[in-house]
Amino acid sequence: VEIMSRYGLRSSGSTKEKKRYAEVEEDDEFDYVSDDEPKKPKRKTTPKAKSKVAKKDQETKSEETTEAKSAGKEEVSEDPKEQQKAEERAHTKILEKGFIYFFYRPKVDTDEVSSLGDVQKLLLVLAPQGHMYQKGDPQHTSRNHKRIISIPKKSLPDENKHSRFFAFIETVSKDLKDIDKELNEKDYDTKTSEHRHLAGSRPVGEGIYAIVSHGNHTHLAYVLEIPEELGQVQNEMHIEKESSMIITVKNPKEHGRFDLPSDLDALFEGRKFNPATDTRLLDYEGQELLLIGASDDLVADLGPAGEEIERMEEIDAQRLSDDKLFQELHLSKKEHPIEPLTEGEWK
Repeated sequence: VEIMSRYGLRSSGSTKEKKRYAEVEEDDEFDYVSDDEPKKPKRKTTPKAKSKVAKKDQETKSEETTEAKSAGKEEVSEDPKEQQKAEERAHTKILEKGFIYFFYRPKVDTDEVSSLGDVQKLLLVLAPQGHMYQKGDPQHTSRNHKRIISIPKKSLPDENKHSRFFAFIETVSKDLKDIDKELNEKDYDTKTSEHRHLAGSRPVGEGIYAIVSHGNHTHLAYVLEIPEELGQVQNEMHIEKESSMIITVKNPKEHGRFDLPSDLDALFEGRKFNPATDTRLLDYEGQELLLIGASDDLVADLGPAGEEIERMEEIDAQRLSDDKLFQELHLSKKEHPIEPLTEGEWK
C-alpha cells in the first residue's frame, strides 16, 4: 500500500499489478502515474552517458567549492561527522570569559619540589571579567564569582588521548582575599595532634579563558600568555599554549553535598551529568566536574568562538607581566616561588 501510495496508485489493483509495482520500487526503471496509464519505459542510460553525467556533476561540484572558497565560506565535507563538526563550529557561543591562573600545590610537609611526584594537585583559578564583554551584552554585569578548580591528577587531560579527569570546585568567592587565602601556605594540626605544613602554591601559568557552548556540550578553553616558552613544569602538567577541554558538571544529587536551586536542578532532567550551559553550576563549593581533553587548536575546534578567544589574548597581552600576576592576586614571591612560571623549573 505504501508503494502504491508513493506512486499515486489505487490499492484496488490485482495481485499481479501490485507485484509489478513492487518490482518498480526495487528497480526504478519505469514510472507509473495511475493504473489507467500504460507503463512508459524510461530511456536507459548507457555507461558512456553515465560517465558524462558523473563528469558534469563533478565539474559543477568543483565550481561550487571554488565559489565557496572565494566567498570565504567553509568547504562542506560529504563526511557526516565532518558536517556535524562544521555545524557545531558555526553555532558556538561564549558563555563566560575572563582570566585563568595555573598553580600547583606541593604535598604536605614538602617545601622544595623537584618533580611531579612532590606535587599534591593542580589548581586552576577562574576569574570572570565583566569588562571583557561588550556593552549591551547580558553578561556585561554578570556576577564576579572567582573559583578555584582542583585537579587531583596533577595535570590537564591530554587532548590527543581525550583523557578524562575528575576535578572539583574547591573555593568560590567574590572576594579575592578568599582566593589568596586558599593559595597561601597553611599550618594545621591533625586529629592526633600532629602538626602539618602546606607550602604556598606555585604559579605556572596565566592567560585568558572562556566557557563555550559547542553543540550539545560545553568547553573550557584557554590561551596561555605567561610563560611565552613552555618549560619542564608546563610540559609535565600538560599545560599548552592553547587548549580546550570538554567540561561537564555532575548532578549534586549523586553525592548529596548540597542542593541546587530548582531552575538549575531542572537542567539535569534526572541525568548524572550535564554541560555547563549555565555557568552558575560552577558557583558551588564541592561541585564535581569531568574534564575531557578535546583540542589544542581553538579555531579548528570552536570556530568563531576560538577566534574570539585568540583576539582576547592579543588585546590582553599588553597588560601582562610576571609581576602583574602577583599584583592581581596579591601574592608574595617569597611564599610563592616564581621559577616554575618564569623558567619552567620545579621549585
